[in-house]
Amino acid sequence: SQLQTIYKIMKKIFPILLLTLVLTSCQSNQNQIDSSKPTIYTSFYTIYDLAKRIVKDKANVINLCPLGTEPHEYTPTSKDISNLYDADLIFINGIDLESWTINLPQEINDKINIVTDSISIEQYDGVNDPHVWLNPLNAIIEMNNITNIMSKFDSTNADFYSKSLANALYLFNSLNDSFEKDIKNFTNKNVLVSHAFLGYFCNQYGLNQIAINGLSSESEPTPLEIEKIYKAIDEYNIKTIYVEEYESPAIVTSIAKEKKCTISTLNPLETLTDEDQKNEDYINVMINNFNNLKEGNK
Repeated sequence: SQLQTIYKIMKKIFPILLLTLVLTSCQSNQNQIDSSKPTIYTSFYTIYDLAKRIVKDKANVINLCPLGTEPHEYTPTSKDISNLYDADLIFINGIDLESWTINLPQEINDKINIVTDSISIEQYDGVNDPHVWLNPLNAIIEMNNITNIMSKFDSTNADFYSKSLANALYLFNSLNDSFEKDIKNFTNKNVLVSHAFLGYFCNQYGLNQIAINGLSSESEPTPLEIEKIYKAIDEYNIKTIYVEEYESPAIVTSIAKEKKCTISTLNPLETLTDEDQKNEDYINVMINNFNNLKEGNK
């Protein structure tokens, strides 16, 4: 696609702007800790990606959430807790995503930094929606917050972090500009999703999110709610239902069969597999998501 081509060109022309992420499992990262550098733990993949873009090789960055595990399902092991005692900083999303932090010892809690501070929180059915990172402009705010935290903690490298942020801003603003330009050509701006994880993205770019389930992918719609979905599919001429990658809810399959819709995937950037991490990062995944949305909204 055009976006992916632009990104590949930027990789060649502006190599300093892009961090080649060495994305490995928590255990592999643990073995690579350099004791001469600060150690940062992140609660899940996107925060890991954003933090690495800022600190690069100035700190050890370790992702807590295992590959293939969604952050709301993660519970730290005894070994994780032991490792967190040795952390210098812990970066989390907040907004009720990391419930496991509630019962941590105070010594560990004192190291926690919520990187979503100053982001405007949206709600779905009266519940705070934690998926802020799926709006690239919110990811920019998170990187600003990470930069400020790191500059205070490690003032010697403050200029380095500021330059890393400037490089990242170029990429993320370009991504946002491309989305804003291309989304104007969507013929159908109604997006039917398996559950309400795409709100921040849709609200940013003028799309209408219609969700079969609420914020939790594990909830089940009532018969009345399913009837409303059927009516929305007919009213808005919806041809595609989007599900999270690694998700295949039976209710979506049933609705798709009944209304003759296709099923397409979107990656919510909560976790990546080993294979994904060889070639993917936040920007690539967001471009792939956008292309899938565009394909389903012709």
